[in-house]
Amino acid sequence: MNPNEVLYIRVHQRKTLIVAETQTLMIEEKAVDLLENWCLTFGSSLRGSADVVKHHLNVTQKLPLLVDPSGRLFFFPTLSHEHPECIWINAAKVRRLKDLGRKTLVQFPKDDLEVDIGIRSLRMQLKRCDLLTERLGKTDPRQR
Repeated sequence: MNPNEVLYIRVHQRKTLIVAETQTLMIEEKAVDLLENWCLTFGSSLRGSADVVKHHLNVTQKLPLLVDPSGRLFFFPTLSHEHPECIWINAAKVRRLKDLGRKTLVQFPKDDLEVDIGIRSLRMQLKRCDLLTERLGKTDPRQR
């Protein structure tokens, strides 16, 4: 599956639910293993991505994952990646966030997802992805 088409990834018992633009799949692989494989496909790793985020943003918790550095493809976690109810959201696919009090409705082009996370936390995650995109765009010394 092309990770660019994925809206979000959710742990479902001992399996992983992948919701994409045109299909929904249930696989027998951990979400972090799937993300690791995608990172490796694009020339990085979970650890490498975490190191990049920590270096550029000086954050250590709920790190966005840079899956494809050249395409600026980010997935961010709703909770700690070790939490059993963590959902990984493709930042590029988020169209709108709607505040539902203690929950947030994440709106994608063709689907919606209600999460038990406040809108402020999700906005911060999206902001981190944008900030990292901006900082990575300035890594060429000629652009400084």
